[in-house]
Amino acid sequence: KEHAYWTTRTPSKSTSTSTPTPAPAPAPIPTTSNGTASPEAERKAGDGLGSGKEEMVIVQDATGAWREVSKGDADLKTKYGMLPKRTLATLDLVPALSDDAPLPADRRRSMWKQSPLAPPFTRQSAEGRVPARLSDWRYLTTEASGDRVVVECEFAVFDQADFPYAPGDSIGIDCSNDAAAVDAILARLGEDGARKVTVEPTANSADNDSTKTKGKSAAGAVPQHLAYSAPVSVRDMLLWSVDITSIPKKALVRLLADYCSDEAEADALYQLASIKGKANFIESVEGESMGLLDLLLAYPSSKPPLTLLLQILPALSPRFYSIAASPLVEPTRCRVAFSVVKWTTKGGKEKKGVCTNWLHSICQSTPPATLSLQNQLILSVFHQPAKDFKLPEDPARPIVMIGPGTGVAPFLGFIKHRTTLQEEVRAEHSVIASRCEGYWRALPVTLPDETVEEKEAKIGKMWLYFGCRDPNHDFLYRKELEKLEGGDQIKLTTAFSRVGAEKVYVQHRMKQEAKELLHWLLEDDAVLFLCGDGANMAKDVRKMLEEILEEEGGKGKGNGKALVDEWVKQGKYLQDIWS
Repeated sequence: KEHAYWTTRTPSKSTSTSTPTPAPAPAPIPTTSNGTASPEAERKAGDGLGSGKEEMVIVQDATGAWREVSKGDADLKTKYGMLPKRTLATLDLVPALSDDAPLPADRRRSMWKQSPLAPPFTRQSAEGRVPARLSDWRYLTTEASGDRVVVECEFAVFDQADFPYAPGDSIGIDCSNDAAAVDAILARLGEDGARKVTVEPTANSADNDSTKTKGKSAAGAVPQHLAYSAPVSVRDMLLWSVDITSIPKKALVRLLADYCSDEAEADALYQLASIKGKANFIESVEGESMGLLDLLLAYPSSKPPLTLLLQILPALSPRFYSIAASPLVEPTRCRVAFSVVKWTTKGGKEKKGVCTNWLHSICQSTPPATLSLQNQLILSVFHQPAKDFKLPEDPARPIVMIGPGTGVAPFLGFIKHRTTLQEEVRAEHSVIASRCEGYWRALPVTLPDETVEEKEAKIGKMWLYFGCRDPNHDFLYRKELEKLEGGDQIKLTTAFSRVGAEKVYVQHRMKQEAKELLHWLLEDDAVLFLCGDGANMAKDVRKMLEEILEEEGGKGKGNGKALVDEWVKQGKYLQDIWS
C-alpha cells in the first residue's frame, strides 16, 4: 500500500527521499456531475496541460521508499490499481523539407524503391534485404477444399549470391498491413496520409527512460524500423512499419484511455489496462483478437496523437516461410507454400493473417500468365538460414520426414536436393568411367578406377509422412511426390482425415508402421524431421513416438520421453514448427 502526501509544485530533479511533511491539499480538479474527477481532467492535472505546471505527489511504495509521481497517476492508481506507465513523447514527426531523396544508384535497389510492394528504406531494411520478383504462383488446393486455401509463390532473385539458400532454410518477406485498415485508422484520427515527414527524437528523449528499450537505433531515440533514409508519407509508415493488428499491449490501452474525452469510455479502457481488468482483457481483447482499429472504433472518443501511437506500436515483423526448393535445381528461384489465414472470433468477427492475405491479394490481381520481366512485381525479401533443421552432413544417412499440410514444403526441397545430387553423382560416374575404357595393343580394355568407386557414394533412403483432409482437394504437391516415390529410395505414407468414418492423422500411420519406423530410427540411425503445426500436431506426433518406443521398441514405461529428449540434444530429432 502506498501513502500519498500531496504537494503542488513544478517537478524538481532533486526530490528528497526522506519522509516529507504533509502539505496542504491542492485545489480540486474539475469534476463531473456525480462529483468524481473526469478522466480528461485527471489527465490534464497529471501532465500539466493548460497550466504550465505538473501537479506532483510524494508517495511511499511497498518497500518504504519515497518517490515523486504526478497527481493524475496517483489518483488513477488509487481508483484502478496498477497501470502501465504513461507514454511520454520521445519522437517528433517533422514536415519534410523536400519531397523525396534521389533514387539509389544501384539499378536493382532503384527498382525496389519504385515498387509499390516494397517498404520504404530504413536502417533495418538495409540489413540483408534484397529485391525479389514474383515470377509465378498457383493454387495447391481446389475450390472444393472449402475454407482451406493453399497458395504456392515462386520468387526470383537477381543473383544467387544475393540469396545463397540451402534445403531447410526460410525466406523472410517484408509485408504490408491491410490498406483499408490503415486508411480507416487515418480517417479516425483525422490525419492526412499523404503528408510526408521525417522522424526525429525530441529534445528531451535522451533523458526519458521509455527510450531505453530494444529496437532503438544507436544514433538516437528513433527505433530502427522508423529510421527512414528519406522522407516518408504518414500512410506508408502505418502500412509498412508498425504492427496494427496484433493483440495490443496494455500500455497502448492506457494511451487510448488518456486521450478519451468520454468519461465512460476512459473508465472502461483504464479498467482494461489495469491488473484488476486482466480477466476482461483476456476475454474481450485477446479473445476477440482486437487490434488498434478495433479499439479505436469501440471507443470513438479516444483520439491519441499519431506520434505517440507510432512510439508505442511494435514494429511490423517480417514473415518467414520454408523454402520448397533446392539450389541444385533452382539456384536463383525459391518456392514457398502458405495457407491463407482467416478465422472467425467467438463474437463473429472475421480476422485475417497479415502476410498471407497480402500475398494472396497480389496473386489474385496478377494472373500467372501476365508475370514477366516487363511486368515486374518486386518484393523485399531476405535469406534466413536454418540453425539445425538441415540435411545430415552424411548424404547416406536415412531421414524420416513428417510434414502434414504446408509442413511438407521443406521436405520437397530435401527430396529434390538428394535426388538431384544422386543424378549428378551418376552422371559424373558415367563420365569418369568412360575415361577408364580404351585399347591396349588393339584389344579393348576396361581398367578399374578407385575414384569411380569413391564417387559412387550412396544417397540415404527417405521416408515422408504427409497428411491432409482429402487427397482430391488438398494433397499438396501430389504429382511431384508421386513422381519422386519409387523403389527403395523414397517411401511415401499418407494420412487423410476426412476420408472414411474415422479421422486418420500422421501419428496413426506411424503406429500402424511402428516396426519399420523403429528399424529406421534404431537400426539405420535415421534422423527424424518434423515440420508444421506446433499447437497440436507436433505434440501428438511426439507422444505417439514415445509410445512406440516404449511399447514396440521395448524401452520400458516412461523411457520413451527420455530417449526422444536425448535425440533432440544429439540433433537426431529436429523440429520446425509454428502455432
